[in-house]
Amino acid sequence: MINPSYRPDIDGLRAVAVLAVLLFHFQVWPFTGGFVGVDIFFVISGYLISKIILNGAEAEAFSFADFYTRRSRRLLPALLVTIAGTYTAGFFFFAAPDFLPLSRATLAAVLTVSNIFYWIQADYFDTAAILKPLLHTWSLAVEFQFYLVWPAFLFVLARTRSRRTVLIGITLAAGVSFAISVLMLKKDPTGVFYLTPFRIYEFALGGMVVFLKPLRLPQWLSEVLYSAGFAAVLVAVFVYSERTRFPGYAALVPALGAAAMIQSGSAARSASLLQSAPMRRIGAISYSLYLVHWPLWVFTRYIVSRELTAIEVALLIATTFASAFVLYQIVETTFRRPKTGRLSPPHAFNLACVVVSVLIMVPAVGSWIGKGWAWRMPQAVGQIGTFDEKAVRKYLFRQYELVEGKSFTTEKKRIYVIGDSQAADLVNMLFEADRNNGAEVVSGRVVMECGVPYISEANEKTFWTVENRHTIKNPAFIPECRRQMQAVLNSPALTKADAVVIAMLWFPESVEHLSAAVAEIQRHTGAEIYVLGRKDLSQSSVEIVNKYKKLEGIENFASRRILPETTRINAMLSGMFGNRYVDMMSIVCPAANRCHVLTDDRKPIFYDTAHFTKEGASFMGRLLVDSRPAFLR
Repeated sequence: MINPSYRPDIDGLRAVAVLAVLLFHFQVWPFTGGFVGVDIFFVISGYLISKIILNGAEAEAFSFADFYTRRSRRLLPALLVTIAGTYTAGFFFFAAPDFLPLSRATLAAVLTVSNIFYWIQADYFDTAAILKPLLHTWSLAVEFQFYLVWPAFLFVLARTRSRRTVLIGITLAAGVSFAISVLMLKKDPTGVFYLTPFRIYEFALGGMVVFLKPLRLPQWLSEVLYSAGFAAVLVAVFVYSERTRFPGYAALVPALGAAAMIQSGSAARSASLLQSAPMRRIGAISYSLYLVHWPLWVFTRYIVSRELTAIEVALLIATTFASAFVLYQIVETTFRRPKTGRLSPPHAFNLACVVVSVLIMVPAVGSWIGKGWAWRMPQAVGQIGTFDEKAVRKYLFRQYELVEGKSFTTEKKRIYVIGDSQAADLVNMLFEADRNNGAEVVSGRVVMECGVPYISEANEKTFWTVENRHTIKNPAFIPECRRQMQAVLNSPALTKADAVVIAMLWFPESVEHLSAAVAEIQRHTGAEIYVLGRKDLSQSSVEIVNKYKKLEGIENFASRRILPETTRINAMLSGMFGNRYVDMMSIVCPAANRCHVLTDDRKPIFYDTAHFTKEGASFMGRLLVDSRPAFLR
């Protein structure tokens, strides 16, 4: 029979995993790859759950009802409290456009389908992660979905009474899951990250350790195995970053490292650090830490609306530990093994969970149907956010697509606009400002994921695979980027243009290659080439208004929402291109203490952090035209 005894080293490994995730999310250097803590948790769960199931099956004492009751007692109470607390906090702090997606996310979290929810909604226009206080529940949804299939799978294998058959079955499950995750990483990296079938292999690695654990390894080999596993975990935590193509092969490093540590941790003397009292205590409250850390981070950043200082991050970490300890003591330990009380019988506990779930979902459905309950805000403020989000997003590219890839047909001044949604914004500004102006506009699309409007063959490999954060994660963009870049260079509009304007959402890695890109485009045209700077704030107009909760003084309040990265990148562009640089921030923020938020008739200008509403395009377009930029002269 498999020994189910307590493993202090596993609690220590839990501590490593949760600290990695927490410090990564709190942007503490050098935990740039701390997101792999979730993968470590998956391996630990696979080991412990497989051990419980196989132990019970071999003793002919396994009960599905008992298994699911224990899992529910372990996970549901703290999760439901976190969901309810997060939804309540969102009610008081979030504006209607932000509270609406939180309402949907609340339902998904209660129904344990958050991973599917975030997979479906993940796209270019997706709300920033800082506005998703329940985003971290995706991993718990994966856990719950794993619990639905794994017990039955192992139980059927165990009925053969052949440990070899069980091991082969687990190995096949791991192999198939990993193979499809690698194959699908190019086609749907978001799905591979969020969806359970592509993560089964991490749980299965833990299950395979159950069979390797009884092997008696020489002491030196246990030490080597444990140290190598720990080193693999640390490499992933400190070397990986958001640019790492993940999961895929990269996920094997922390997963195999965790499996090696579990295999040898009970015998290796080098495991003493993770078996220490502080690490064991952190491991004990790791679930509560994981639950509370992300909502606290999101609401803190939402309220402060800027980067946190080192002292503020330290205070937030202390608050997170204090909150996790309270959740652990009052909720986790209370419900995990109740000996007496009304909720001690399984049927009473299960009914209570259903009732609490319904009590959370009912208001969430209400605020979803009520579009975020704008009535919570003062009337003048609440009316600001009443626009059709889908219609606004559809509007962004409507005019741009009408002139995309066209040729010039008039004798007006010919302006060729190249770029992504920022170029679409420019087209809308010019169109809305004066629909019968003296210029003809044609557009050439190069999507944001490409980074630059052109990259040379000599620099392609490094740029696509090492520098560009978007193509590293999703190489499927690479052939489309090549096609779009060539289409721009070969466009008849480029050769006939009087002025060429390049507008994209610039990132630091983009700026490094932009001069070479402009030089290459210049070889194909006699027109002067202009580069538009970034124009984004840290929040949309609606978010700024709802945060300030009044309209008087809103432009001064908005001036504190200028992103440091935007300022840095615009300074670089100005230095590189001189009078061919178009300073869009000087239009958005005409003074140091003043940024435009609303039009003269109080309509939102930005519908997200970087894109204009129709009214905003018209308002800002008039200001742009009145400023007489060189490309319009």
